[in-house]
Amino acid sequence: MHLHLKHLTLFRLLIGLHLIYGSAIPSRGAKADSARSPRVLVLGGGVAGVIAARTLHEQGIDDFVLVESRPELGGRLQSTPFGGYVIEFGANWIQGTQTGNGPINPIWELAEEHGLKTQISNFFSSITTFDETGEVNFVGVLNAAVDDFDEFVNYSDLTGRSTYDFIGKKPLDAQQRAAEYYNFDWEYAQTPLQSSGVATARNSNLTFEADAGGFSDVNLMSIDQRGYKTFIQQEAMSFLKSSQLSLNTLVKSVEWSASGVKAVFSNGSSISADYAICTFSLGVLKNDDVKFEPDFPNYKAEAIASMTMGTYTKIFLQFPEKFWFDTEVGMFLPFIICTGVLFCGVHIQFALYADSERGRYPVWQSLDMEGFLPGSGIIFVTVTGDYSERIEALSDAEVRAEAMSVLQTMYPNITIPEPLDFKFHRWFNDPLYRGSYSNWPPSFVKQHHANLRANVGRLYFAGEATSQDYYGYLQAAYFEGRDIANIVAKCIKGNGCVSLQFYEELEIDEDGLDELRSDTFERSYAMRWLTSLVSLTADWDSESHKEWEGLVQEAASLLAVCSGTAGAGVVIRDFVFKLGPEMEQTLDIQVKDISLDNKDYGSVGAQTWGGACVLTETILDDPVAFGLFDARELRILELGAGTGLVSLALGKLFKSTGSSIPPRTIIATDYYQSVMENLASNIQRNFPDSYAVQARFLDWSSFPTKAAEPPFDIPFDLILGADIIYEAQHAIWIKSCLARLLRKPTSSQDPLFRLMIPLRPTHSFESSTIDSVFAAPTPDSNPSELYLAIVSRESILCDAPGRGQDPIEYAYYTIGWRQN
Repeated sequence: MHLHLKHLTLFRLLIGLHLIYGSAIPSRGAKADSARSPRVLVLGGGVAGVIAARTLHEQGIDDFVLVESRPELGGRLQSTPFGGYVIEFGANWIQGTQTGNGPINPIWELAEEHGLKTQISNFFSSITTFDETGEVNFVGVLNAAVDDFDEFVNYSDLTGRSTYDFIGKKPLDAQQRAAEYYNFDWEYAQTPLQSSGVATARNSNLTFEADAGGFSDVNLMSIDQRGYKTFIQQEAMSFLKSSQLSLNTLVKSVEWSASGVKAVFSNGSSISADYAICTFSLGVLKNDDVKFEPDFPNYKAEAIASMTMGTYTKIFLQFPEKFWFDTEVGMFLPFIICTGVLFCGVHIQFALYADSERGRYPVWQSLDMEGFLPGSGIIFVTVTGDYSERIEALSDAEVRAEAMSVLQTMYPNITIPEPLDFKFHRWFNDPLYRGSYSNWPPSFVKQHHANLRANVGRLYFAGEATSQDYYGYLQAAYFEGRDIANIVAKCIKGNGCVSLQFYEELEIDEDGLDELRSDTFERSYAMRWLTSLVSLTADWDSESHKEWEGLVQEAASLLAVCSGTAGAGVVIRDFVFKLGPEMEQTLDIQVKDISLDNKDYGSVGAQTWGGACVLTETILDDPVAFGLFDARELRILELGAGTGLVSLALGKLFKSTGSSIPPRTIIATDYYQSVMENLASNIQRNFPDSYAVQARFLDWSSFPTKAAEPPFDIPFDLILGADIIYEAQHAIWIKSCLARLLRKPTSSQDPLFRLMIPLRPTHSFESSTIDSVFAAPTPDSNPSELYLAIVSRESILCDAPGRGQDPIEYAYYTIGWRQN
């Protein structure tokens, strides 16, 4: 069956797995091993931990200890004082309630029971839009993005980006990218490229779509000044005794076996138990913040490494008075949403801002409005994913300055006062969480998730990440805490104790796969063929095609292997380049490659190809010959940058020289959305605290004939390209771009285009187009007219990475302006 995402909510609940402030339950503190050992240790006092403890209590098992590292229960339900009010750094919403007599969200049920004060959030009927020119109405674009998400269907193991591309939805400008962000990233804390299409569809439907077994499409925001954590703390008070709770107790290591579990704490004390339920966040498990002894089996370690952790950051500002949109939410694309039905009289809670850089301070929300915190002067902006990681590397003052600059861009005619208060939480670097909530990556199959959830010995795992259906949502932590505690209770009572299912190896024939992985072209072909096979079965009637089910499952599993890693299809590559003999140093560069994808033709650009490595080595071998250290400002452009290796190397080179040379501008460009997202991620990975390299969209085929917009309005001194000729028309398009973008020569400067391409037998015609397109004109042409032509052509031979393969030949072109 196809899973249609008919209702998308936009604020993701940060799951509670640890503690927060001021629980009213006194705690006993950690005791030494000499004390009587409890039957069960529950590690982590968030929603999963509290519900696990409650379930044990309901099963008549009260011989347990709930251990929490913070001074209160709640986990990622983190409330904090701010400007005379209480705000939520973490989870903020109840997502999905109940439709008729259908399934009920247990979080809503507990919130109602404990009198939590909430308010409905209208994500789509209460929004204003902005871009870099100020308030501008692109609500129609936003509505189209909502419809696009509704078409998001089950296509095997494709990335979310490929699923969008498959249905023909490709955001091409800042407004479209912001609208897509509002529908996807703002919910999942990662990009479509980083997310599984089918898992995303299932996850959203089972929370918001009643027809698919979900709760409802209602989103309730907690505005309770006791804090959202109140509902789980009061629930804990209803059954916990002080002897069952150990607050301010940081776990440093966990020893597990088939006969019991021992937790060792930071103060040197420890507690042993017959069983343990670990509710630590996936981020903690991934980052080894707690040592598990012995090490997890390979299948478990692989599953933990393969699932991903998103980061969702809310940045709060308080001003003396309100000056912004009179709605609940704002987007950086400031047009008041008055489409069809006139909403101009409605309070606007949200605003959406469309910046040329995707994900740059995009979603703004006002709390200073009726029904929320009127008169508070509080507004907050949300960033996610790689951009969250970027701002965590900055100081508070730098983040505040950036947020303020965006507000000033949104309201160019208003003098914006300095904020009275400013605050945000660094979730990615918090050792208790290492992120906000989990996300299901592409190529992460059900077998992986079973391994993630599986127990090892008598150590069991529960949390939002272990839920196949609700991962990332608060209800996931509830269900997993309840279900795993019931399994442990059966073990204690002797009512059939069984280990959870796991797979020591994926059920895939490994014969020949190493060779397939090593050959990029073969891997690309195989992935396209396999994905086409699986996609063709999407509309088959299950009864009449049962015989195909096994084949389809094998194809989907093989796709995961072909992706290059068992998990997210992501490979992190560490490059070390040696500079020329005059500099005697090396440059370290880290690049993320995304696996090739059948439905995303542009995904080849999200791989680091040999041409980029060879061009980088050529430049760094003699940077002086490229004029990189000239005593003048220098503008550099990379065409078809892909993963950005060449531009990143130049950025690292210039950074290593400090301020000894004039300013350098490096613009790395590409066309495909999936590549642009990965390129921006690689830039932030290597330059988290600066803009040494800028990523920009550039379409060679339609480069403007009229005045170009920044940064393409000023020509460049050096243009670079690596492995960018793989279609017959590419050379023609590139020449047209160079005519506009390559600076004209002067008596002291000779701007050049440096191009490195591999001479593949399968692309010999495409490669030859360089020589024909950039040939010198006939002798009778205008002698005073400048033309672009080949200045030199060299042949470079490089060893092939595979065994027994012939060397790879590269053609290295220098192209510049010439005159008869």
